[in-house]
Amino acid sequence: MSRKLVKPAEEKAQARESIRLSGRNIYTDKQGRTIYYDWVTKQGYLIEKKSEKAALFYKNRFAVILMAAILFGATFLTVIQAVIAGAVMLVLAELTFRLSFLKKLEPVRDVDFEKRGFYVRGIFDVNPVLKGLSVRGIQIHMLDDLESFIRDEEIQIAALTLPKSKAEEMTELLVKYGIKAIWNFAHIDLQVPPDVLVENVHLS
Repeated sequence: MSRKLVKPAEEKAQARESIRLSGRNIYTDKQGRTIYYDWVTKQGYLIEKKSEKAALFYKNRFAVILMAAILFGATFLTVIQAVIAGAVMLVLAELTFRLSFLKKLEPVRDVDFEKRGFYVRGIFDVNPVLKGLSVRGIQIHMLDDLESFIRDEEIQIAALTLPKSKAEEMTELLVKYGIKAIWNFAHIDLQVPPDVLVENVHLS
């Protein structure tokens, strides 16, 4: 009985055309499906072979439009005109991506993206008003608790989402307390020891 239940899924996975698409927010699940996770809608979307080229463009839309704006500025537009053209193209691309492309994709509801290997265990802030509050069930702590929290919870990875003026100071603390990998959203290149990994994510 169980073999009959599994076999159709196996045949479907084998029949599915392979997709050569990878990168941030692109996942392949146990069924061989390629799934895009959108952090804005907190929703996963199934990418079929027919949508691969469009998905590749939209995944790199910011880089493509930036290159186009630079090209415009170097040819027949002034710098200001190129910036305006680039901003307009960004808005149009984002609207097309969300109102057209994503709506054509099949939503995936059987994958818990927060359980694909990483858990957010705690949030830290310097504002005492936020102490003890929770965001999606994750408690906000003060920096006084950082060292003990990292030690007791055996934390190895930290995400920095703070102004670049404070990023280096916080990085020194994280390294001192034993963090071995940093997901850096601050607009600054961090100086860390050779045994500490840094993944830079500059959103603008």
